[in-house]
Amino acid sequence: MSSPVDFPVESALLHLVDRLHEGVLAFDTEGRCRLAGRRMLELFGVDASSLLGHERAPIFERLGGALLGGGPLLGDAASSPRTLELEGGSVLLWTTLVLSSGEHLELFREVTEERRASALADYIEATSDVDAGTGLLNGRRFRRELDREHTRAQRSWVPYAVLRLELDGGVALGERVGDAGLHMALRLIGERVRASRRDYDVIARWTGESLIVLLPTADARAAKTVAKRIVRSLRDDAPVALPGVPRVTVSVGAAVWSPPSVDTVDDLLHRAASALAAAKGKGACAVDVDAEPGGDPKDLGED
Repeated sequence: MSSPVDFPVESALLHLVDRLHEGVLAFDTEGRCRLAGRRMLELFGVDASSLLGHERAPIFERLGGALLGGGPLLGDAASSPRTLELEGGSVLLWTTLVLSSGEHLELFREVTEERRASALADYIEATSDVDAGTGLLNGRRFRRELDREHTRAQRSWVPYAVLRLELDGGVALGERVGDAGLHMALRLIGERVRASRRDYDVIARWTGESLIVLLPTADARAAKTVAKRIVRSLRDDAPVALPGVPRVTVSVGAAVWSPPSVDTVDDLLHRAASALAAAKGKGACAVDVDAEPGGDPKDLGED
């Protein structure tokens, strides 16, 4: 890299610029390039020394030749960083810094590997069956299992149930323990339920502060028994505790599909959500069971 002797930058700064991860261009108040880092050659295929003394517009036109699809660089990236895609597949993050003196710094940082890693993480999350926050199955996998069970129940003429579990005082609890604490609570509760379930029951993270459980072949009475056992275990037998919170409890809403019901899977999920809302309306550690579509719950005994 070279620089006119009248450019007010110490040689130590010039040495540093050449070793930055970013490609660097500096323009004076008249819009002429007074400094260019050697990395501009690596990123754009343009010799840094050939840019010195030239105005911004023709320089950006030259740099645009390396862009995917061609065309000059337009505008700036002062308000927010901009992403540039190059012909060779590289991705750059462009940032414009406007100095109080009126001079401009243009920074170009290669983020190709970062973007690939991010895209891979997004892909893994989108295709994974596991909820990242709790380690339980996610809603996508649960829906597949639920669809499969619904088809089996229709064919075999047997009932099944869905339980919705939601943390009591979830908003207030979240303010005390944060997202990490909520994830921990759901994970611990999920592990508790998973340890006591039948091998073919399915438990998953659903939405927000809730879990969801599929109970194949369970009728209304069995669903209520399981729901009350979960609530009682967390309330009385073996409480789940978080830092500063000695006891985390849940309320449960259950919905049962029984032949010859014409309810769809979506209908059943809606009924389970409504039952959960009814349970939470009773207060903490409550259970509500929607046993029959379009009718009153069967006589399941006292809560």
